[in-house]
Amino acid sequence: MNSKGALCYVPFFGLVVALVVLVVEEDKKLKFVAAQSVLTHVVFWGLMQLVVPLMRMTVILAPMAWLVKGVVGVGFLAGWLMLAVRTYQNERVRLPYLA
Repeated sequence: MNSKGALCYVPFFGLVVALVVLVVEEDKKLKFVAAQSVLTHVVFWGLMQLVVPLMRMTVILAPMAWLVKGVVGVGFLAGWLMLAVRTYQNERVRLPYLA
C-alpha cells in the first residue's frame, strides 16, 4: 500500500495512477488516498486554468499572473511531495476541505 499510495501523489503522473487505483483496488485506505490525490490534482488544474487567465484579463493584475502561477505551482509541488513521503511512511493524511 505504501508505494501505491505514494505514487498517487506524484505530480501529474499520479493522476493516472490514482484513477487506476480508484477503479481496480479493493483497499479502502488506498482508495481514500487515491480520491484525495485526484481532488488535489483537480484543484491545481482549476487554479491554473481559471484563476491565472482571469488575472491576465485585468490590466492591473496581468504582470502578477506569472508570479501567482509560479507560487501556486511550487506550493502544490511541495504539498504533493510532502503527501507522497508521509503516505509512504504509512501516515494517514487528511487534507482540510478535500478529505
